[in-house]
Amino acid sequence: MSTQPEVDVQKALRPPFEIAISPKVKVRYGYKDAHVELEAKLPVGKFQKAFTVDEFRLGKGAFDQAKMWVDVPGFQRERDAPPQPWRVSLSEKIWMLYGFPDAHAELYIQVISETGWVGKLLGKQDFSQSFLEEEIRMAQDAFSKAATWAALEDQERLRIGA
Repeated sequence: MSTQPEVDVQKALRPPFEIAISPKVKVRYGYKDAHVELEAKLPVGKFQKAFTVDEFRLGKGAFDQAKMWVDVPGFQRERDAPPQPWRVSLSEKIWMLYGFPDAHAELYIQVISETGWVGKLLGKQDFSQSFLEEEIRMAQDAFSKAATWAALEDQERLRIGA
């Protein structure tokens, strides 16, 4: 007798597809309009962002670059790491830093707080999530799969997408 929960195979094979790239960050793809969703658990609650195809390309490029840095041998990373890590903007409020000697990357999400009754801006707060080597590989793989989905012909995405 298995203690594993039953998996609905039909549901698992139907878009949208979800990939957890860390315990606090998930990526979803498989939508008719080819957008990609990022969900992060932050200390202030759940944060979700839908990336347009153009914004998504920036995210894919950022994780592609971070994975290339991960693939550099450790002694070379330590020798060639930049004084300040490289920064890649994924959107106005989301950016990533990579190029650290230990190969980790950091994803930053800026949350703007407002009061409910007057709409006065209270402030901006930046939250970060570090990714280890394996998580960077998983993120790059997730974004590659999403790119494959986005490359489908429009008619095919409309037929099978969420």
